[in-house]
Amino acid sequence: MAAGYRHIDTATIYGNEESVGKAIVQSPARGKDLRLASWKALEKLKKDGKVKSIGVSNYGKHHLQELLDNCTIKPAVNQIEITPYLARPDIVDFCSDNDIVIEAYSPLTMGEKLNDRALQLMAKKYGKSPAQILLRWSLQHHYVPLPKSVRQERIISNTQVFDFEIQKADMDILDSWDEYFVTEWDPTKYD
Repeated sequence: MAAGYRHIDTATIYGNEESVGKAIVQSPARGKDLRLASWKALEKLKKDGKVKSIGVSNYGKHHLQELLDNCTIKPAVNQIEITPYLARPDIVDFCSDNDIVIEAYSPLTMGEKLNDRALQLMAKKYGKSPAQILLRWSLQHHYVPLPKSVRQERIISNTQVFDFEIQKADMDILDSWDEYFVTEWDPTKYD
């Protein structure tokens, strides 16, 4: 990396993952340079017809603007953590203005807010689970939620969100819950 070498090939059999990881972390070609070089490779795959769509994950508004200023193909999607407790209006508005779909990871707050009293009351009002309310909130905002579960009954429950709609007044209430609740850390804030 220090010599300008940018082709990185890792595999378990090579036994170089730890040293390559350290080199990337210590490399001056980080942040913007690394993001843009990676994006150019994705654009080539799209132009060559090898992939249908290309997108990003954990991009803040500044990352997206940097990318749009330097790309020929804009991202189709930005996968970010977003819930009523983490609304991210700056990223949402930017994505909306630039026709970038928001894919919501951890839409169920990793379970950390499912016992929230206000959410439980909202769920009771609609005869749904708190998880279903959170998923429906995402859908009504036109986000693509990615709920995680390994239990069959929860997977089925997560699909049962198309038979109701949250009323506007209740959506406004859910939207008012933004408290910048991040489940782990917020990569959108870093370069």
